[in-house]
Amino acid sequence: MHTPHWRPQLHFSPRQHWINDPNGLVWHAGEYHLFYQYNPQGDTWGHMSWGHAVSTDLLHWEELPVAIPEDTDWMIFSGSVVVDHAHTSGFGDGVEAPMVAIYTGHAQQSDADGLHRQNQQLAWSTDRGRSWHKYPGNPVLDLGSGGFRDPKVFWHAPSSRWVMLVSMADEGYLRFFTSADLTRWAPASDCRIDLPGCRVWECPDLTRLPVAGEPDAWLLKFDVFHGHPGGGSGALGVVGDFDGERFTPRQAPQWLDGGMDFYAAIAFGAMPPRDSRCVWLGWMLSHHYGKATPTQPWRGAMTVPRELGLSRIDGQLHVVQQPARELLVSRGAPWTCPAAALPGGRSVLTASLSAPGSDRAVQAWDLRIEVDAQQANGWSLGLRVGGGEITRVGVDRARGELFIDRRHSGVDPGIGGFAGVRRLPWHGARDERVTLRILLDASSVEVFSSDGAAVLTETIYPREDSRGVVLESDAAVVLHRLTAWPLQVPARAPAP
Repeated sequence: MHTPHWRPQLHFSPRQHWINDPNGLVWHAGEYHLFYQYNPQGDTWGHMSWGHAVSTDLLHWEELPVAIPEDTDWMIFSGSVVVDHAHTSGFGDGVEAPMVAIYTGHAQQSDADGLHRQNQQLAWSTDRGRSWHKYPGNPVLDLGSGGFRDPKVFWHAPSSRWVMLVSMADEGYLRFFTSADLTRWAPASDCRIDLPGCRVWECPDLTRLPVAGEPDAWLLKFDVFHGHPGGGSGALGVVGDFDGERFTPRQAPQWLDGGMDFYAAIAFGAMPPRDSRCVWLGWMLSHHYGKATPTQPWRGAMTVPRELGLSRIDGQLHVVQQPARELLVSRGAPWTCPAAALPGGRSVLTASLSAPGSDRAVQAWDLRIEVDAQQANGWSLGLRVGGGEITRVGVDRARGELFIDRRHSGVDPGIGGFAGVRRLPWHGARDERVTLRILLDASSVEVFSSDGAAVLTETIYPREDSRGVVLESDAAVVLHRLTAWPLQVPARAPAP
């Protein structure tokens, strides 16, 4: 069965089969590389290998053959890629800088104690990631654990060595190791953060970010499988300092996305010359219900690339995220809704959102809405409206929150708490005048507050003809602006 009307237009999805965590994001030799957890044999989790796609603009992705396949002994779990410009590893011919993948090997068979061992392994490529050679000395780091995974590796220039950050998944803490050559690793420090109720730590990342008018800070990010306030899984960020061996938090952790479909994000380990941005993307689905989502012949997609920053808000440093600026070039001529004073209740803004001058169904939109709430305690923009379906994105001024409500968004997988309202505190929610940016695709919604400090990401599965837009509020509001740009990014080709 094919479900083409749910095929993402703006977001990367594979032609077929299951994907989850992005891996090894890196720019090299004129290409952005996206590796990812991939099941080449089916549309549910299993047979984990590394899929591979490349792009020159962060918009259009070319899907390549499987990069690092599982073998009879090991599945290939998440990890990272570095470009060894100094040839510290000795891989390759000493002329072409090798790409080195550092990933978790997950044992296909359990040992005598019933443990599926996880350890850290290497592979390298000297042809821009098109072919890979597994290091014969694997594993390079083995603690005899079944919950030791997802290495993030980067070059720390001040100490002139490689740093590996790995999750002790079951114990709920992180470990740092260092190396001069990527093959021999020494323990450096442990990072423990008290997070009651947050269980199974995964997919750590560590990124240096500038702060306006202040010294740079480091963002430590990791995901928890259980404990997200919206239910299911989610990403936490901790702002602090890193000296090459030890991370020291400056403040309490913060949730980086209030939705249920943002997981395992990692930043590009290298960007093009003179591009100092930090850009990351995450997996746009959840293990709690992903296997039951109705898309065919694929399951899973990536979020749009997002630019990261730090901003001081109410005395604390907050992570801010906005869609990468490359997305702007995909905008077509906008549909606009005239400014209007609207009464409380429901106001239909359009029965069928269409590109100007055409009645064709456009699945991907970049929307910007600006509302003066006046006396209203809350308001929402209803999207994909039709046939009893509606996805609400709005502001709860009374509670000071941004929210997504997908209780009536279309097909409900029926497991994992999919239907519901997800909320995220936002300091700007109580302002009378609020601006939101919403990226709407065939089967997803990504919501960004005007300052990027609050973000929510969720998948939805509406009917193809649910195309209306409404505004709902509990009292009179003024709609100052609603602009919707159709996004002209080609869909992924269907499976052969």
